[in-house]
Amino acid sequence: MYNLLFVDDDQWIAESMRTILNWEDFSLNPPYIAYGMEQAQEIFQKVPIHIMISDIEMLGYSGFELLAWVHEHYPDTLTAFLTCHARFDFAQKAIRLGVFGYLLKPVNEQELADLLRSCIQRLKPPKEETEETPARQIPKRMEKIVDYINKNLANPITRESICRELYISESYLSRTFTKEMGMTLVDYITECRINKAKELLRTTDLTVTNICTQVGYNYAAYFTKIFKEKTGMTPNQYRDQYG
Repeated sequence: MYNLLFVDDDQWIAESMRTILNWEDFSLNPPYIAYGMEQAQEIFQKVPIHIMISDIEMLGYSGFELLAWVHEHYPDTLTAFLTCHARFDFAQKAIRLGVFGYLLKPVNEQELADLLRSCIQRLKPPKEETEETPARQIPKRMEKIVDYINKNLANPITRESICRELYISESYLSRTFTKEMGMTLVDYITECRINKAKELLRTTDLTVTNICTQVGYNYAAYFTKIFKEKTGMTPNQYRDQYG
């Protein structure tokens, strides 16, 4: 499910947006509402916002300031603006800022629906994120090692533990694993842990702390750090986008 933010200093207009559409039809959570730039910035800092629709002419500042801030700090967020006037200069400036679209007030339900469908189409995750990733081709003599790793992701996995369980020498493991798999043993274990975490985030309601322990990390903060390094987002952001 995706997150949508409406920004308008007219409280009546902003609140009316909560019920204008059935949000689940667009794979959207109920929208977040902000009545100004500071409140919008606070929401951005708390949750991932995938689409923002903002009024342009707001009391005390131009909505273009907010659009510029979003494009600087959250460039993946799709933005659109609301306006009472079909002004050419507004459209020109919006294009320069990379705005995805605009709506005239009063908001027409069909036009809003069309805009959101276009946004969701743009935001759709790559196919490999919505379906189970095809298994890596495993060389035959690595199968037992890989099987051991996948069955023990919740436990400490070391070169010594693998060799002890599979009755192979450490020199053999060190010599062959990187050559056969195209990455070091440590990197492969990390890849398996993160892939398992992604699966659990997509398919279960387990907390991040529980998932952290199920994939072999003792500390949620360290797990989050590694997860973000590998995926570009935090576990919660990943769940919001792909769950």
